[in-house]
Amino acid sequence: MLLRQEYVKLQKKLAETEKRCTLLAAQANKENSSESFISRLLTIVADLYEQDQYSDLKIKVADRYINAHKFVLAARSDSWSLASLSSTKELDLSDANPEVTMTMLRWIYTDELEFKEDDVFLTELMKLANRFQLQLLRERCEKGVMSLVNVRNCIRFYQTAEELNASTLMNYCAEIIASHWDDLRKEDFSSMSAQLLYKMIKSKTEYPLHKAIKVEREDVVFLYLIEMDSQLPEKLNELDHNGDLALDLALSRRLESIATTLVSHKADVDMVDKNGWSLLHKGIQRDQISVGYMLHFRVLLRTLLYLYIYRRQRPDPP
Repeated sequence: MLLRQEYVKLQKKLAETEKRCTLLAAQANKENSSESFISRLLTIVADLYEQDQYSDLKIKVADRYINAHKFVLAARSDSWSLASLSSTKELDLSDANPEVTMTMLRWIYTDELEFKEDDVFLTELMKLANRFQLQLLRERCEKGVMSLVNVRNCIRFYQTAEELNASTLMNYCAEIIASHWDDLRKEDFSSMSAQLLYKMIKSKTEYPLHKAIKVEREDVVFLYLIEMDSQLPEKLNELDHNGDLALDLALSRRLESIATTLVSHKADVDMVDKNGWSLLHKGIQRDQISVGYMLHFRVLLRTLLYLYIYRRQRPDPP
């Protein structure tokens, strides 16, 4: 918590420093910067926030209307160019969170942004900034969100960053994901699209099929089967770094649909792991070959049991 607070303070100081540098660059040839045109202009714009003076536009925020100025919006984003706003009398932003919208409008006029330790708020603000092409605001939000990223929410923020093409945040989340890859649970991936999750899994592990099964994502398993079609069934029978078979991982988690899919794609039911254990042996060891479980996985387990009995009864070759 202390490190997070210090990070937020540093980000605020950085933003203030960048603002001062911009002013100094624009005022490089002015002897008295406090009286320069650009300084006075910025002060006037900030003072116009929510003021009726010179207002030529109304912005609907929730159920109220905010006085605004077209030239200020145009100066911030091409989405609000003077040409596009020339005949506009009202902008309707009532579909966005009103607190988030007011924070955006305040920044547009004053360049001030108070960071809140609320990941939902900052994410919504970042999305709103992206919607109206407010690049500087989005970058500020990215840096603010980074102070809130942890192992439990890094997947969610990675997905948001990928959606918004927020490269700084996405790279930061990717580093956390890489550092804690084995600590991530299936729940952490539940909201991620199959395509994005498959892309991430492929970049993090040599055995994407095994990871897809561990996080119990059948849709990702299907993507793997489609991509690796020309290398099947060999890829289905690979042992991962732990010496586990993909089919055994599915069986041990009672993922009937995935296990059936693997067998239908010719996963070898007679494969053994690094210790020489067959799938049937491991099922017995886990106490999974019970009446109830056999009924639940009747087709697959009946096949395994048949193969086991057949091999025990088959006479040895002369």
